[in-house]
Amino acid sequence: MASFSTAFEEHRTRIFNFLYEGDIKTMQLANQKGADQKLSHYIHKKYGINMALPKGFKLMKDTADFCWFTFDRLATSTHIVIQSFNIKNLSSINNEYLVYLRDSIGKAFIPGPSELSYMQTEKRLPVMAKNKQINNMNITEIRGLWKVEGFFMGGPFVNYFIRDKAHDRLLMIDGFIYAPQKQNKAHYVRQMESILRSVKI
Repeated sequence: MASFSTAFEEHRTRIFNFLYEGDIKTMQLANQKGADQKLSHYIHKKYGINMALPKGFKLMKDTADFCWFTFDRLATSTHIVIQSFNIKNLSSINNEYLVYLRDSIGKAFIPGPSELSYMQTEKRLPVMAKNKQINNMNITEIRGLWKVEGFFMGGPFVNYFIRDKAHDRLLMIDGFIYAPQKQNKAHYVRQMESILRSVKI
Protein backbone atom coordinates (compact mmCIF):
# COMPACT_ATOMS: atom_id res chain seq x y z
CA MET A 1 0.00 0.00 0.00
CA ALA A 2 2.85 2.32 0.84
CA SER A 3 4.44 1.78 -2.59
CA PHE A 4 1.11 2.51 -4.32
CA SER A 5 0.71 5.73 -2.35
CA THR A 6 4.23 6.77 -3.23
CA ALA A 7 3.71 6.02 -6.92
CA PHE A 8 0.40 7.88 -6.93
CA GLU A 9 1.95 10.96 -5.36
CA GLU A 10 4.82 10.89 -7.85
CA HIS A 11 2.44 10.74 -10.83
CA ARG A 12 -0.51 12.67 -9.40
CA THR A 13 -0.41 15.41 -12.06
CA ARG A 14 -0.09 12.94 -14.94
CA ILE A 15 -2.99 10.83 -13.62
CA PHE A 16 -5.18 13.89 -13.10
CA ASN A 17 -4.43 15.18 -16.62
CA PHE A 18 -5.20 11.75 -18.12
CA LEU A 19 -8.60 11.60 -16.39
CA TYR A 20 -9.35 15.24 -17.20
CA GLU A 21 -8.56 14.81 -20.88
CA GLY A 22 -10.65 11.65 -21.03
CA ASP A 23 -13.59 13.48 -19.50
CA ILE A 24 -13.23 16.31 -22.02
CA LYS A 25 -13.18 13.88 -24.97
CA THR A 26 -16.29 12.09 -23.71
CA MET A 27 -18.11 15.40 -23.44
CA GLN A 28 -16.95 16.43 -26.92
CA LEU A 29 -18.46 13.28 -28.42
CA ALA A 30 -21.76 14.09 -26.70
CA ASN A 31 -21.55 17.69 -27.95
CA GLN A 32 -21.03 16.52 -31.52
CA LYS A 33 -24.00 14.15 -31.37
CA GLY A 34 -26.24 16.76 -29.77
CA ALA A 35 -24.97 19.84 -31.60
CA ASP A 36 -27.38 22.56 -32.63
CA GLN A 37 -26.79 22.54 -36.38
CA LYS A 38 -28.49 25.89 -36.88
CA LEU A 39 -26.16 27.64 -34.43
CA SER A 40 -23.12 25.79 -35.79
CA HIS A 41 -24.00 26.97 -39.29
CA TYR A 42 -24.49 30.52 -38.02
CA ILE A 43 -21.06 30.54 -36.34
CA HIS A 44 -19.38 29.15 -39.45
CA LYS A 45 -21.05 31.72 -41.71
CA LYS A 46 -20.20 34.65 -39.42
CA TYR A 47 -16.63 33.73 -38.42
CA GLY A 48 -15.50 31.00 -40.80
CA ILE A 49 -14.93 28.56 -37.94
CA ASN A 50 -16.44 25.25 -36.89
CA MET A 51 -17.65 24.87 -33.31
CA ALA A 52 -20.15 22.43 -31.81
CA LEU A 53 -22.65 24.17 -29.54
CA PRO A 54 -25.00 21.67 -27.89
CA LYS A 55 -28.75 22.10 -28.18
CA GLY A 56 -30.08 24.37 -25.45
CA PHE A 57 -27.84 27.34 -26.23
CA LYS A 58 -29.55 30.52 -27.38
CA LEU A 59 -28.16 33.59 -29.12
CA MET A 60 -28.28 36.36 -26.53
CA LYS A 61 -26.63 39.24 -28.40
CA ASP A 62 -25.29 39.72 -31.92
CA THR A 63 -23.30 42.64 -33.39
CA ALA A 64 -20.93 43.02 -36.34
CA ASP A 65 -17.96 41.15 -34.76
CA PHE A 66 -19.48 39.91 -31.50
CA CYS A 67 -21.96 37.25 -30.46
CA TRP A 68 -23.01 35.88 -27.08
CA PHE A 69 -24.66 32.49 -26.50
CA THR A 70 -26.23 31.34 -23.22
CA PHE A 71 -27.44 28.02 -21.84
CA ASP A 72 -29.61 28.51 -18.74
CA ARG A 73 -30.34 25.68 -16.34
CA LEU A 74 -32.21 25.77 -13.03
CA ALA A 75 -29.23 26.84 -10.90
CA THR A 76 -26.46 27.47 -13.45
CA SER A 77 -25.83 29.28 -16.69
CA THR A 78 -23.09 28.72 -19.25
CA HIS A 79 -22.03 31.52 -21.56
CA ILE A 80 -19.99 31.41 -24.77
CA VAL A 81 -18.75 34.65 -26.33
CA ILE A 82 -17.05 35.04 -29.72
CA GLN A 83 -15.34 38.24 -30.83
CA SER A 84 -13.18 38.97 -33.87
CA PHE A 85 -10.59 41.76 -33.72
CA ASN A 86 -9.00 43.15 -36.88
CA ILE A 87 -5.34 43.34 -35.83
CA LYS A 88 -2.50 43.08 -38.35
CA ASN A 89 0.54 43.05 -36.02
CA LEU A 90 -0.48 39.92 -34.12
CA SER A 91 3.05 39.03 -33.00
CA SER A 92 3.30 42.14 -30.80
CA ILE A 93 0.34 41.24 -28.57
CA ASN A 94 1.19 40.12 -25.02
CA ASN A 95 -0.96 38.42 -22.40
CA GLU A 96 -1.71 41.63 -20.51
CA TYR A 97 -3.18 43.12 -23.66
CA LEU A 98 -5.30 40.01 -24.21
CA VAL A 99 -6.85 40.47 -20.75
CA TYR A 100 -7.42 44.13 -21.62
CA LEU A 101 -9.24 43.09 -24.80
CA ARG A 102 -11.39 40.63 -22.84
CA ASP A 103 -12.33 43.36 -20.37
CA SER A 104 -13.10 45.84 -23.15
CA ILE A 105 -15.63 43.38 -24.58
CA GLY A 106 -17.12 42.76 -21.16
CA LYS A 107 -17.62 46.47 -20.59
CA ALA A 108 -19.06 47.10 -24.05
CA PHE A 109 -21.35 44.09 -24.48
CA ILE A 110 -21.90 42.09 -21.25
CA PRO A 111 -23.87 44.16 -18.75
CA GLY A 112 -24.57 43.18 -15.16
CA PRO A 113 -28.02 43.20 -13.56
CA SER A 114 -27.79 46.78 -12.28
CA GLU A 115 -27.30 50.05 -14.13
CA LEU A 116 -23.68 50.78 -15.13
CA SER A 117 -22.53 47.27 -14.10
CA TYR A 118 -20.56 45.06 -16.48
CA MET A 119 -18.33 41.98 -16.58
CA GLN A 120 -14.60 42.19 -15.97
CA THR A 121 -11.67 39.93 -15.12
CA GLU A 122 -11.01 39.55 -11.39
CA LYS A 123 -7.40 40.67 -10.99
CA ARG A 124 -7.10 40.31 -7.22
CA LEU A 125 -6.60 36.59 -7.81
CA PRO A 126 -4.18 34.90 -10.25
CA VAL A 127 -5.02 35.07 -13.95
CA MET A 128 -3.26 32.15 -15.63
CA ALA A 129 -2.16 32.30 -19.27
CA LYS A 130 -0.32 29.72 -21.34
CA ASN A 131 0.26 28.90 -24.98
CA LYS A 132 -1.00 25.54 -26.21
CA GLN A 133 -2.02 23.74 -29.38
CA ILE A 134 -5.59 22.66 -30.06
CA ASN A 135 -6.81 21.18 -33.34
CA ASN A 136 -3.48 22.14 -35.00
CA MET A 137 -3.92 25.77 -33.92
CA ASN A 138 -1.58 27.71 -31.64
CA ILE A 139 -3.72 29.48 -29.06
CA THR A 140 -3.28 31.44 -25.86
CA GLU A 141 -5.44 30.08 -23.08
CA ILE A 142 -6.40 32.37 -20.21
CA ARG A 143 -8.09 31.09 -17.05
CA GLY A 144 -9.33 32.91 -14.01
CA LEU A 145 -12.37 34.39 -12.35
CA TRP A 146 -14.75 36.98 -13.70
CA LYS A 147 -16.64 39.55 -11.69
CA VAL A 148 -19.26 42.22 -12.30
CA GLU A 149 -18.21 45.81 -11.66
CA GLY A 150 -20.88 47.47 -9.58
CA PHE A 151 -22.58 44.24 -8.47
CA PHE A 152 -21.74 41.12 -6.44
CA MET A 153 -21.50 38.38 -9.10
CA GLY A 154 -18.74 36.20 -10.43
CA GLY A 155 -17.46 32.78 -11.39
CA PRO A 156 -14.82 30.92 -13.43
CA PHE A 157 -13.91 31.55 -17.06
CA VAL A 158 -11.76 29.94 -19.75
CA ASN A 159 -10.68 32.04 -22.70
CA TYR A 160 -9.00 31.14 -26.01
CA PHE A 161 -7.26 33.70 -28.19
CA ILE A 162 -6.44 32.49 -31.71
CA ARG A 163 -4.04 34.48 -33.88
CA ASP A 164 -5.46 33.98 -37.37
CA LYS A 165 -2.63 35.39 -39.48
CA ALA A 166 -4.23 34.29 -42.75
CA HIS A 167 -7.07 36.76 -42.16
CA ASP A 168 -5.21 39.44 -40.13
CA ARG A 169 -7.47 38.93 -37.15
CA LEU A 170 -7.42 37.91 -33.52
CA LEU A 171 -10.28 35.61 -32.57
CA MET A 172 -11.47 35.49 -28.97
CA ILE A 173 -13.63 32.62 -27.75
CA ASP A 174 -14.59 33.07 -24.12
CA GLY A 175 -16.61 30.79 -21.87
CA PHE A 176 -17.81 31.67 -18.38
CA ILE A 177 -20.00 30.03 -15.76
CA TYR A 178 -22.46 31.52 -13.31
CA ALA A 179 -23.49 29.01 -10.64
CA PRO A 180 -23.88 30.80 -7.30
CA GLN A 181 -25.55 27.82 -5.59
CA LYS A 182 -22.84 25.34 -6.61
CA GLN A 183 -19.71 25.12 -4.47
CA ASN A 184 -17.87 22.86 -6.92
CA LYS A 185 -18.07 24.23 -10.45
CA ALA A 186 -15.42 21.92 -11.96
CA HIS A 187 -17.94 19.80 -13.89
CA TYR A 188 -19.49 22.86 -15.53
CA VAL A 189 -16.06 24.24 -16.41
CA ARG A 190 -15.14 20.94 -18.11
CA GLN A 191 -18.40 20.98 -20.07
CA MET A 192 -17.69 24.54 -21.19
CA GLU A 193 -14.09 23.73 -22.06
CA SER A 194 -15.21 20.77 -24.18
CA ILE A 195 -17.18 23.25 -26.31
CA LEU A 196 -14.27 25.67 -26.64
CA ARG A 197 -11.94 22.88 -27.67
CA SER A 198 -14.17 21.96 -30.60
CA VAL A 199 -13.23 25.15 -32.47
CA LYS A 200 -11.49 24.72 -35.82
CA ILE A 201 -10.58 27.27 -38.48
